[in-house]
Amino acid sequence: MSTESEQLQSEFDLLVGQRGTFEVHWSRAARIASPRDDHFNQETITQGQQVRRHQYDEHAERVLERATALFGSVTTPEYQKWHRLQQTNIFLEQIQAVREYFDTVNEILFKWRYAPRAGFAVGKHEQNRSLLGFGTGALFIGAGVGDPKFRSPLWYKAIHLAEIFISETNRGLWIRSTEERGCRAGR
Repeated sequence: MSTESEQLQSEFDLLVGQRGTFEVHWSRAARIASPRDDHFNQETITQGQQVRRHQYDEHAERVLERATALFGSVTTPEYQKWHRLQQTNIFLEQIQAVREYFDTVNEILFKWRYAPRAGFAVGKHEQNRSLLGFGTGALFIGAGVGDPKFRSPLWYKAIHLAEIFISETNRGLWIRSTEERGCRAGR
């Protein structure tokens, strides 16, 4: 085993140990408010398994789902332009060709993001659900895969909180996933 892989394994083991208490809390919250997300201490949920045995009523789960829908409709409304790229240099911003370029890039981004196979709406909904239910949500953004005629150039996937490990460094956050290889997220 190389030194770098040993260091990564050591870092991973440290992160697993540091978040053990959080996993207990997240699992308890999930049992009541989001039973389908309670797989912090197990690999998979088997078909037919009773996941709602700790839930005495469904109000918390219903509130979480409605709050997620409301949060999504306010922060990323599906049929509106909810962000805009623009030049930070005020002198370049005054040039018509530069403004038109950024407008074109904005149009392309929204077209790619809401393409049928991009998965943005579902991924963002699940990320928001995790954010409201557990305080953290992760959304993987990658290049689309498959036949270029049928795929979106961008691909979005929500990653369950049990599958990511977050470590803060002096340069921002370092996010590691058990499924995807490490991806860096700045602040």
